[in-house]
Amino acid sequence: MRTHATFHTLVVLTTALTFSTSFGTLAQQNSGSVEAKIAAERDAEADVSKPLWFGAGCLLLGVSGGCVDGLGLESPLVEVMPPSLWAAGIAGSYFYRPDPPAERLLGKSPEYVAFYTDAYKAKRGQLHATWTTIGCASGGLVAGAVAVAALIAWASSDWPP
Repeated sequence: MRTHATFHTLVVLTTALTFSTSFGTLAQQNSGSVEAKIAAERDAEADVSKPLWFGAGCLLLGVSGGCVDGLGLESPLVEVMPPSLWAAGIAGSYFYRPDPPAERLLGKSPEYVAFYTDAYKAKRGQLHATWTTIGCASGGLVAGAVAVAALIAWASSDWPP
């Protein structure tokens, strides 16, 4: 009888040691991935030129004609880029996700490099799309204000001549 209880105790002890080692390794991996993700998002935030992507969004709206098409104040490039392509332009800004600079990854483990690169690219794409959308919306507000001003001027005078 005594052998049976000893055997069960050893099985439980072996199982506990097996799982505790695996979970400890997993916890170390996760802490490395969190560290890499935080560093990558911080670096991506610093690397993105927000005014550039904001301007790209404004330009995207301006080139496609914006809100002024209905008033006969059409952009000469409306046929080249119709307003239906705004979403494609914003999606394109999201999918442009350059690699992080290689010097940031020198001397790092392959796991760190993989986590860092994935997080960096995801954050860059998110920032590009966000700032392009903000620029497009701001450009839409400006174009709408111009359209309203043109409509008011047209209604209150003999404009256009």
